[in-house]
Amino acid sequence: MTFEELNEVRNIKISIESAEKALETWRRAESLKIPTRDGLPKSKNADSRVERLAVKIADASRRVDALKMQLADAIERLEQKICDEISDANAQTLFIMRYVDCMYFRDIGLAMGYSEAHIYYLHKITCQKIIVAYS
Repeated sequence: MTFEELNEVRNIKISIESAEKALETWRRAESLKIPTRDGLPKSKNADSRVERLAVKIADASRRVDALKMQLADAIERLEQKICDEISDANAQTLFIMRYVDCMYFRDIGLAMGYSEAHIYYLHKITCQKIIVAYS
């Protein structure tokens, strides 16, 4: 298990957040009304702008959906890899909370009933075992 594999879920979650922000921006733009006078658009290209906006919204929505499917696959792969390669149950829980749930060490410590320092130590020891296994 490499650090790239461990961070894949986090990176996909960041991409989803970015894609959802873009989608929300396009949806806000869609909700704005095109200025009209007497019920007629001011610009002769109003329909093409609305069509382009609809295409951008659809593309952004498809991107978010694709990233969410990719995230589900990455989470499943990572959880399986963690369970296969880490034998200690506490270390497995730590790695799932850290790399799947993207929790901070202090929050993991609170959830597991350990100090933050112990969580850092457990993480360090487990990482060293993983590195030795791949050497």
